[in-house]
Amino acid sequence: MSDNKGDTPDIVVPQEDDYDGKLREIELAPVDNLAELLTLTPVGEDRYAGPAFAPWYTTRTFGGVTMAQAIVAAALSVEAGRLLHSFHGYFLRAGDADATCFYHVKNLRDGQSFSNRRVQAIQNGQVIFELQASFQVRSAGQKAFEHQIQPRPAPSLEECKPYTHKFRFIGMPGEVRHSSDCRDPSSPFLSQWFKADFKGHTVDKQIIHCATAAFFSDVILLSVATMPHAHQIKDRRHLRTATLCHSMYFHHNFRTDDWILHEMTSPNASDDRGLCFGHMYNKEGLMVATCIQEGLIRHDPSKKTTLLKESVKQQIREEMKKERQTQQATKGHTREQHGNQIKSKL
Repeated sequence: MSDNKGDTPDIVVPQEDDYDGKLREIELAPVDNLAELLTLTPVGEDRYAGPAFAPWYTTRTFGGVTMAQAIVAAALSVEAGRLLHSFHGYFLRAGDADATCFYHVKNLRDGQSFSNRRVQAIQNGQVIFELQASFQVRSAGQKAFEHQIQPRPAPSLEECKPYTHKFRFIGMPGEVRHSSDCRDPSSPFLSQWFKADFKGHTVDKQIIHCATAAFFSDVILLSVATMPHAHQIKDRRHLRTATLCHSMYFHHNFRTDDWILHEMTSPNASDDRGLCFGHMYNKEGLMVATCIQEGLIRHDPSKKTTLLKESVKQQIREEMKKERQTQQATKGHTREQHGNQIKSKL
């Protein structure tokens, strides 16, 4: 730590005796409701605890949750009227789905127009994610400079089918749709609609919609970088992917409990890293947010990467066994029918 007066001291990772023992006492139950998921519990000055969320099949925390909760934690120390316009986050370690995550917020600066915050997400005494966020006082006068690129022609919601891959979306608090017309396996481009489900809660705070957009942006963005290489990936269990860094820029107010179009593309993949961009539009075609994500995409045919819980592995084995038995029974029945048909012709 520098002795210069203008330097900002590092956030101290909590020890077991911090908060008068509250680290051990707080065990927040997992939730699948976004409104509750983004409701943090104060545990000290500029310190918060967030409930856990993980897809039912894995032991790892979904990174989009950690990112979304860190955004909310940053906003809790910012005065009203200053809206989030950007954040930059780094994923440092894998999250534990069974451990409560604590968020430490540091006030870096409050200026006339902008406020800056740093947030560290901590589990089991280790920093797993770090975020810097910037908030701006929105100008009330005439906006002299405004432009945007227009979205590509996209299928209507009625033409898009729900994306219901069970090992990715079971428990996800919302709906995602995309069309096969938008998913060319040889092209790193994907167009997708998403909408959050707040389970009857009325959510008017813009920061919650920003956090929710961050949550959904982390669901599938990185996979776009693997699309041009589908022919090389015979078994996705040999593919290791993990988000390294994620940034978002917010251009206009929006609501995630209404449909948002997310256009994603990957301009580059190199050195085991994939770079992906995303633009989000509301139904009227207004660009409301931009995403940039870089992640690890490593293919190793000699290894199988799996984070499945043992109970889920066993369930999959049983389902595969039943499927094989059904296939064998079907083949046997088909052979018998074919034999009878031959006999009838003789």
